[in-house]
Amino acid sequence: QNIINVDSEYIHTHNKITETILLKFLDSCVKKYRQAIIEPGTTVGPLCAQSIGEPATQMTLKTFHFAGVAAMNITLGVPRLKEIINASANISTPIITVPIDIDCDIDYARRVKGRIEKTTLGHVCSSFSEIYSDETCCIRIQLDMGRIKLLQLEIDLDTVAKAIIKSPSLKLRPNQVVCMNPSIIAIYPERRETSSRYFVLQHLKAQLNNLLIKGFPSINRAIVHF
Repeated sequence: QNIINVDSEYIHTHNKITETILLKFLDSCVKKYRQAIIEPGTTVGPLCAQSIGEPATQMTLKTFHFAGVAAMNITLGVPRLKEIINASANISTPIITVPIDIDCDIDYARRVKGRIEKTTLGHVCSSFSEIYSDETCCIRIQLDMGRIKLLQLEIDLDTVAKAIIKSPSLKLRPNQVVCMNPSIIAIYPERRETSSRYFVLQHLKAQLNNLLIKGFPSINRAIVHF
């Protein structure tokens, strides 16, 4: 009664809650509290295990017999149940929904998707070729311009060349990256006396395949819902 007298004016002016509604809410809270009371010595552990056993069984079946989803690979079944129970700080497949504020068409939404989704050099190139000669060796990268256009990625030869030069792990200078035509880049590694040219090119090719060209490193997949 004291609570009602003190806060009745605030509730009436701000939340539009009547005294009848408030009394029903408090009565519901009391009923739920009384229903939750258990007798001393009750085996709450087995009861909880039984209550979660059946849903876990269904989730296990869903894990091993799930044909797939058209949208995205998300964590389901028992692995997801373990994340919930353990309150995992780093979940396996976090998902963020980002609305576009301005009115746009599907093409604009796909371009935004291409800006944030992780795109590596291996995703947008059709081939890596190793070229050997008596004096030098290089790797020629053939970009798949058709795939880039189809995915509406804002990527061209200059974008790829700048990403290669700026990569701290590759340690390449601008004069070592040559744009031969609108879709081919040649990379000339430094000659090392202690390493054979073959192993130098193999190591460089493995690094180039996973080189980030566009997007954020932590965003592996993005989907447009229009």
